[in-house]
Amino acid sequence: MSMRIKLLFLLCILLSACGNHKEQNMARVLTIDPEIADERSIDMTGRVDSVRFIQLETSPDNLIGMVTTVFFVADKIVVADKRFGRVYLFDTTGKFLSQIGYRGRGPKEYIDMSSVMVNEKERTVIIYDAINKRILAYAVDGGEFRYAIDDFTPENGFIREMTVLPDGNFLCASFDMTPTRIDEKYTGLWMADPQGNFIKNFFPNLVTYPFMLTPANSYFQVLKGGGIGIRYGIHNDLYHFESDSVFLYMQYEIKNDKLPLLAGREQSGDIAITWSTSSQEKGDYIVTKWLSDRNTEFFTVYSLEEEELMTGQVLDYSGTGLPIVSHWFIDSNDPNVLMSALNGVKVHSTLNDPQTPEIAKETLRTFTEGMTEEDILNMNPILQLVYLK
Repeated sequence: MSMRIKLLFLLCILLSACGNHKEQNMARVLTIDPEIADERSIDMTGRVDSVRFIQLETSPDNLIGMVTTVFFVADKIVVADKRFGRVYLFDTTGKFLSQIGYRGRGPKEYIDMSSVMVNEKERTVIIYDAINKRILAYAVDGGEFRYAIDDFTPENGFIREMTVLPDGNFLCASFDMTPTRIDEKYTGLWMADPQGNFIKNFFPNLVTYPFMLTPANSYFQVLKGGGIGIRYGIHNDLYHFESDSVFLYMQYEIKNDKLPLLAGREQSGDIAITWSTSSQEKGDYIVTKWLSDRNTEFFTVYSLEEEELMTGQVLDYSGTGLPIVSHWFIDSNDPNVLMSALNGVKVHSTLNDPQTPEIAKETLRTFTEGMTEEDILNMNPILQLVYLK
């Protein structure tokens, strides 16, 4: 009896240990078939709650090249434009308030806008300048310069992208750096404190090829539960960061799609050549845009609640009865919103496209009434916010 009790006790311990690590070890694995995308669209009926539009005011002081990220901070909207290397501040109606920071070589200026993030706790916009290897912080309220941290990046290191965590620490991505170039602990995904001091590495990068840059979409995004989603640019994997730990959350396997090993390259195995160019974890859905080996784009939508994967060439909003114009997404810190930025060229072409639903044209006309064709083409973008159920 004593031996049986001991065995039962040990079994309980083992089961408890397995349960503690279940989330880390039970990543979803989804198989993607790019060929079926040619035959269908993804019906978004019943998946969208509402849509909202915000017209960003246009003035000679705030001409936007390309909106790459949008942050909502209380009664302010922070818009990052990586094409021109600028950050702008608007109110929630789209009225222009000020520019945040300036490019230059002064002590309060940046040369390169490698990453833009918002520390909501201290209400600052943080810009990482990879060329100068420094962090600059500006107030959300007014855009005034707050502080700078020099020598943030380790010697001979390079941070591809970073994001600030609620406690002030930083997640840093160096996925194209390998130990042959810098210290292994500064490769892959690692964490630094607010002064740039190394804390720990979650997984190093040992592979030199391939590497997929996503200039319009960050590797990091805010999740519904308050964690951070991480898009790994090599293997189409999704990771989650929660409570100072990183675990594999989602793996995509591409049907009949592998890249043979290349001579002279360090490889860990065959690598898919259908790439996830962007992925939005919003609400109870993961919406991913792909580029196939045939150089064609398609979408997948995965419902976490229904555990259903849908594949198609486009997202079909026709059944929603809503004036949704675009399904090309940019990043935002709202975990329930699919965000798009409709620039003047997009607005103009949509208004003149005979296939555009009339309800969408009517909505856009409310923003362009009284404007000339040239005014429309040169206007700042209209933000489209699609709220998912």
